Parts: sequence; C-alpha cells; structure tokens
Amino acid sequence: MTSWMVALAMNMKKKFKLGLLWLARGLGLFWLARRLTRHGIVIIGWHAVSMTDEHQRFPELFIAPETLRCRLRYLQQHFEIISLDEALTQYERGAIRPGQAVLTFDDGASIMGSATL
Repeated sequence: MTSWMVALAMNMKKKFKLGLLWLARGLGLFWLARRLTRHGIVIIGWHAVSMTDEHQRFPELFIAPETLRCRLRYLQQHFEIISLDEALTQYERGAIRPGQAVLTFDDGASIMGSATL
C-alpha cells in the first residue's frame, strides 16, 4: 500500500467514526447513556499528554496540553473530581454520590500530565 492510500484510508476511517458519533448523538444515545449512568462515578483515562507534537502523530495515544486543560475545566464545572481511593471507598460502602469523576493516566504518563498542568 502506498503512503497516499494509507492516508486516504485513515481519513475515511476518521470520517466514518465522526459520522457514527454524530448519528449516536442525533439518536439521543449519549443522553441515554448519561441518564442510565447518572448514579455512578465517571472514570476518565488518558494515556499521555503530548510534550511536543505527539498528539498530531499519535492522536489515539496523546492529548494536546491545551485540549487537556479545556477538558479539565469542563470536568471541574460539571463534576466533583475525586480520587480513585475515594471512589472505591464509596463503592464498598454502597453509597456513591452522583456527579463525581475520577481522572487517571495510563502507565507512568501522569508525570507528563502533571508537568503539563
């Protein structure tokens, strides 16, 4: 496969994914998912924060620092951010408070994330 064919296939894959996301949104599936999980704790995981341009080369693995800051602001406005230990304690007690989120980074990537914040 030539490089332009790979690029075309990746572009088509991205457009297909975006189309499915818009379809799911239009059908109200995101609303339904939020409604069904409203009494649970949201756990959000990132792999790594880009130090230079990794988010452009590997968007599945890296998030741009600006994008992360924007998402963190949103999460702080809409959720109470708690630790994973707190979430587990609430789960074990059977007393989960709604509107909470846990933020995690895979592997040792939290070092990069904390340097970015």
